Amino acid sequence: MIASYGLRLVCLSLAVFLLVHTAAGAAVALLAQAAVRAAERVRPRPAARLLLAIRLLPVTAAIFVVAVFCVPSYLWLEQNAAAEEVGWTCLAAAVLAAGLWSDSAVNAVRALVRSARYTRSWRRSADAVRFDGQSLPAWVVKGAAPIMALAGILRPRLVLSRSVVDALSAEQLAAALRHEEAHRRSWDNFKRLLLAAAPGLLPRVHGFAALERGWARMSEWAADDESVEGDSVRSLALAAALVRVARLGNPAHATALEASFCGDGSDLALRVDRLLRPRRLAPETAPRRRALAAAAAVTVMASVAGLTLQAQTLASAHRLLEYLVH
Repeated sequence: MIASYGLRLVCLSLAVFLLVHTAAGAAVALLAQAAVRAAERVRPRPAARLLLAIRLLPVTAAIFVVAVFCVPSYLWLEQNAAAEEVGWTCLAAAVLAAGLWSDSAVNAVRALVRSARYTRSWRRSADAVRFDGQSLPAWVVKGAAPIMALAGILRPRLVLSRSVVDALSAEQLAAALRHEEAHRRSWDNFKRLLLAAAPGLLPRVHGFAALERGWARMSEWAADDESVEGDSVRSLALAAALVRVARLGNPAHATALEASFCGDGSDLALRVDRLLRPRRLAPETAPRRRALAAAAAVTVMASVAGLTLQAQTLASAHRLLEYLVH
C-alpha cells in the first residue's frame, strides 16, 4: 500500500505500539497469578498500587517506546516527504492496534455513560444528607433495592438506599461510611476508569482479568483496614455491617466505576474473616523509601530519554522502523 509521509508515521507508531504492548502484555498475563499471590502477603494498599502498576505496564511501556524512540527517529531521519509503500505486515499490525484502542475507548465511554445514567436515576429519587462526623456528601435513595456505593469520579458521593440505613446500627453505619471514605481518599473510582480505558491484550481478548480482580480485592481490603485502623470494636462493627447489607439481598446494580460496599460479593466471606481474625502482614513501605523508589524511576526514565538524543540510538531505531514498514 502506498502511504503519505504522515500516514506512514501513524502506521509505524501503531505497529510499534502493538508489538511492544503484546510482548509486555503476554509477560504480564503469564505472571499475573504469581503477582496476585505475592500481593496478598503484604499490606493491602501497597499491594493494590503494585497490581495497578503491573496492569498498566504494557500500555505505559508501549506509549513510552513510541514517544521516545519511534516518533523522534522517524521525524529526524525520514526526511523524504514523498509517498512510499507500507508493507502488509506493518499495515495489519497498525489495524490491530487501532482496533485495540477502539475497544478501549468504547469500554471507557460506555462505563462513563452508564455511571452517569445511574447517578442521574438515583438523584431523582434521593435526599441529600450529611451524616454526623462525616465529610463525605451522601444521597439516601427512597424505595430502592439495597445499595451502598461511592459514585462519581471527580466529586464522588455516597449513594445509600433507605433500607441499608435502617438495617445498620449507628456503629455499623459509621464503620461503613469510613470504608467508603477510604475509597474516596485513594481515588479508587478514578483507578477503575483507568482500568476500563486500558487496552486488553488483543482486540476482543482481555487477558488481564486476574490482575484486575486482584486489584479490586486489595482495594477493598485496604479500605477495610483503613476504616478500622486496628480497632477491634470498629473491626467487629464493619464485619457486622457487611453481613447485614449482604443479607438484605438483591442489591441494586452498581456500574464498573463505582465502589460498592460489598463489592461483587465473591470476596465477602474472606473480608469478614480478615476483620474478625486479622493476620500479621509485612509493614507498609516507609514514605522515605517510596520517595526514593519514585526518584530512582524518574532517573531511569530520564536516562533513557537522554539516550534517545544520541544519533546512534535514533539511527538504530530508524533502521528497525524501515525493516518493519517494508
